[in-house]
Amino acid sequence: MYDSVMVKCFNCGKSVEFQSKAGKCRLDKFLAREVPMEIAIDLHETIEVCKKCGTKIQLSIPEGMLSTRMFVDAPDDNFNEED
Repeated sequence: MYDSVMVKCFNCGKSVEFQSKAGKCRLDKFLAREVPMEIAIDLHETIEVCKKCGTKIQLSIPEGMLSTRMFVDAPDDNFNEED
């Protein structure tokens, strides 16, 4: 299974589907303006072709968004972040 990001072809207006197996893969559909980070990273610089008019469409993450801050939790007292 997979999740999808749906965009409209800017040439003809037909829906174009980008599929990702990086998310929860429950056949969820997202619009390009609100995509879970793991799916966005998976589809970064992916190209699909509109089935109606043949226009190539590429998804990409805005500059500076390819990384994010993460929180570190130490599950036990022996954990050392520098190991």
